[in-house]
Amino acid sequence: MVVSFNEVALDTASIIAKIFNVKGFSFNANMITRNKDMMREILAGKDFSIDSIVCNNIKDIDEFLNKKDSIKLCL
Repeated sequence: MVVSFNEVALDTASIIAKIFNVKGFSFNANMITRNKDMMREILAGKDFSIDSIVCNNIKDIDEFLNKKDSIKLCL
């Protein structure tokens, strides 16, 4: 089995696993988990998805944070 505990080497580890035909994470799975936009797209509409938008100004932020039925996290 080929794994990496370093994010930078995840792609390399998946390629090595494929070349040597041993267990390891797929290149596609690595890309999805490392690319936030791809992950959001895949999770959209699922029970555990988190709403997100691209905010271009203060108004966008205000509307997003104050929309109805949203979960507020207070840290």
